[in-house]
Amino acid sequence: MGVLAPLLAPAANRSCKRDGSPVKALLIGALVVGLLCCAIVTLAPSGSLMPSNRVRLHLNLGTNKNVEGNEQQVKGKAEALDTALQDQAHLPATDADSQQATAAAVLATSSGDADQNSHKEEAKAAGKQEVAAEQQQPGAEEQQQEEQQDGGKANNQEEEQRDGAEEAEQQGGAEEQLVPTPAAPTAAEEQEEQQEEKEDAAGEQGGLFDGSASQDVSEARGLEFAQRVKDCDNSGQFSCLNRQNNWKLGTSGGQRQFRFPHFYIAGFQKCATTSLFHHLIHHPQVQEPSIKEPEFFTKACSYNAMRCITSQQRGYMRDVLNFRRIQQANFTKAAFEGSTHYGLEGRWLAMQLREHFPWIKIVLTMREPISQAISMVNHMLERHGAARDCYDRKKGLVFECINEDLDYESRYAKSVRPWVKHIPREQLHVLQYENLTSDANMAPALRDLKSFLEIDPLLPSDDLGLKNFRHQRGGEHSDGWPMSRSQYESLVEKARRNAEEIVELVRAQGYADADAWMANWEAAWKMNLKRCQPGPEGECLVILT
Repeated sequence: MGVLAPLLAPAANRSCKRDGSPVKALLIGALVVGLLCCAIVTLAPSGSLMPSNRVRLHLNLGTNKNVEGNEQQVKGKAEALDTALQDQAHLPATDADSQQATAAAVLATSSGDADQNSHKEEAKAAGKQEVAAEQQQPGAEEQQQEEQQDGGKANNQEEEQRDGAEEAEQQGGAEEQLVPTPAAPTAAEEQEEQQEEKEDAAGEQGGLFDGSASQDVSEARGLEFAQRVKDCDNSGQFSCLNRQNNWKLGTSGGQRQFRFPHFYIAGFQKCATTSLFHHLIHHPQVQEPSIKEPEFFTKACSYNAMRCITSQQRGYMRDVLNFRRIQQANFTKAAFEGSTHYGLEGRWLAMQLREHFPWIKIVLTMREPISQAISMVNHMLERHGAARDCYDRKKGLVFECINEDLDYESRYAKSVRPWVKHIPREQLHVLQYENLTSDANMAPALRDLKSFLEIDPLLPSDDLGLKNFRHQRGGEHSDGWPMSRSQYESLVEKARRNAEEIVELVRAQGYADADAWMANWEAAWKMNLKRCQPGPEGECLVILT
């Protein structure tokens, strides 16, 4: 009976493969063994079955490699059955064949019934799964059909596109494909487009809008801008003002707004900065500061704009730039100040001002270098009674001082380069003193400046109204500043070097007519040389421009 183990194991394996239930496989194996035992006991009289005539069963039950545990159980049952059969060795040999056939028939019937029941249960379970799937996805078939149809349409479109591309390639240059020419815009459409562009540009600059609708939009923007900047009064910090750069300007009462502060007259000393200051404070769109030259960033901030503490920032905003007056005007007045030392400190101040106030406009004026340096010495004598060691006050000799200054403060290009580097071209305006103060060029120079500042260029007038113009008021050196001809010629040599440096910078950036600048300064040097006495030691009385 040892042969029954390998024969019964496939039955358990196939049943487990169908149902996936190890318990059910075990029950089927046990049932087969039990039926076989009953058949043998019933058929066996008192004889015995010889080992050579053991029952050989050929049951096609299949295999499954994943149920080794169940196979061992069936094998154990079969071995027990084999032992029981050996105990019946007393049965007659003549009945062995019929006993074997009967047992095989019983086993086959039992196995068939088990297989049939297993098939029925499998079919039943499969039917339940199909019903559940249909309930969960009622429209699955329809969706699949639609996807197939869409895929077919997409394939058809791709084929049509490929066919069209092939036809176009075949035509090549034989025929040019006709592209429909867009219709020319009507006059109304052009006018509307121009209006939109104008509004966009004005919106960025806070300018006036044309038309009632645009004016309403601008007034709404102006109200919002004024409220936002007003909150900076409470914080009193530049960091709050810095956020203005992200806010659109508008109008208030039809007047354009300005960011706070709007511009600085940064230098240079003795280059008509005082005259410019007094001219601009009479402009209706400009707010006068409480002090012309507060030198806030150089004095209060100790030459570092990033070190100003909050209380200093608040004081500068309120007390110097008159923040609250400008707030009452809804920021329709431009805040400014005119600290002329700023121009000399461009190496650190230009970058820091750009960081604090990215929109700030800077005005720089420059004068013929020798005249600027002498005027500065005179300023210190008349206003402060101070004389530098280089100045011979008894003889009124100023050469040593001017010779020194031409290598430092009066060498403009060295101070201007950082401003050019950090301040955008459209936010930096340079003026030549000689143009600004001449009768022929004063009006156009002033109008250009005020247009740059985005205020009415015709107001308050075309007259600068010269202030602090000492050399025209007479005095100790009204006839000129004495020095020898050779001394003046050496000063001119240095001044020409300085002039050429700044003129090339002006030319490269397109700030002004560089050739006209140079011509004005050459004319001043030529005039003074003509006034000098002959010979190297001939006396010169230098007149300032």
